[in-house]
Amino acid sequence: MDIDDLTRPDAELKYLRERMKANIAFGLGALLIATYGLVDDKTIKTLMGIFGILCAFVLLYSTVISHSLGKSMNKKDVDSRNYSDEYLNFIHHKAYKHAFDVTCVVTGFMWYWSTKEDDLMFSTQSCLALVIAALGLGYGFSVFYLLRKSA
Repeated sequence: MDIDDLTRPDAELKYLRERMKANIAFGLGALLIATYGLVDDKTIKTLMGIFGILCAFVLLYSTVISHSLGKSMNKKDVDSRNYSDEYLNFIHHKAYKHAFDVTCVVTGFMWYWSTKEDDLMFSTQSCLALVIAALGLGYGFSVFYLLRKSA
């Protein structure tokens, strides 16, 4: 089915799914960046690099597809991430709420851990990457779960 043949709710559902894939790929890539320094084995680092490149391609592909889907939607709705379908709007806002909650927990854990430990396992860059991973994975997996639950 061509993108131009989609009705507005179908285009919005496909747009939400592509944004979900992009957020999961972005979160996994950030998680790889955060944990890359913890690994000493060269083979595992190579596999992590290959998986990171795969995540980058999925992120790029999903972004291009969602951009082309956004052209068939109302520009104001795409920019503000509003959906004409009430259930998709509910899923989107619920997923943002879950992502914010998960990110707050991860940030609180990082803050608490940094005040208790003198020798940190993660650097500041890795902690930031973990927070960004929590945000991307929290939103992506929440949308995935809520869409699967409704199907």
